[in-house]
Amino acid sequence: MKFNSPRILVIGDKCSDHYSYGTVERLCPDVPAPVFNPTKTIQTDGMAGNVARQLIEWKCNVFTKFNDEFICKKKYIDEKTNHTLLRVDIEPEVKHILPQELRMLLVSAREKWDAIVVVDYGKGYLNHGAIQHICESHPMVFVDTKKKIDIFLKDVAFIKINEPEWEATKDNINPDDWKDKIIVTLGSEGCMYNDKIYPITVVDVLDLSGAGDTFMAGLVFQYVQTENINDALHFANDCAMRVVQKKGVAVLD
Repeated sequence: MKFNSPRILVIGDKCSDHYSYGTVERLCPDVPAPVFNPTKTIQTDGMAGNVARQLIEWKCNVFTKFNDEFICKKKYIDEKTNHTLLRVDIEPEVKHILPQELRMLLVSAREKWDAIVVVDYGKGYLNHGAIQHICESHPMVFVDTKKKIDIFLKDVAFIKINEPEWEATKDNINPDDWKDKIIVTLGSEGCMYNDKIYPITVVDVLDLSGAGDTFMAGLVFQYVQTENINDALHFANDCAMRVVQKKGVAVLD
């Protein structure tokens, strides 16, 4: 391994994931809705916070820069079947990171961190200019973004997107110019990089929540130590395969 404890900056949109587990034994008499009886609630950091907490679990030295606004996703789940009955989102207006904050954060970035991870869920914290500045500041920037891929990402090391996002953005670029940067996750089929499919073992899925974040964390963790993208992709696939067999937004030890 190249580093005993990789130094990683995670920057992006963070939320709070709340999972309220309970039972449903009857329907409401006055409206056609199930009556939910909560038995326990679990709270975890989500989105960029989930990537960070997974890397922390793997003993990385993690530094974070997230939005201050409280974004919350609440799920009400039948504990017997793990079926989500309802999801309620709290999404206030999120302010962009200030340019002066970003400049201070990225001073001597190459010396401070072994990698930077950008987790852009499109909530407003990171605009195109901010992501471009981050990519220009360090040679090893990993980006997961809901934005369409364009010239603002030209200096990125790797971009992780899912298959629907890839279908929505591939006509915006020349794929041949980006194939050594773009990693497309394909769900149960694994992932695709540089025109090659990296398959996974099909498993029984309990919960897909946070699987993409875990894939990203695994990709970064393995790559900064091996500098081998094939090893990193196989490791990331394995991490995603393991985490979907757990309840909620889980982390791996």
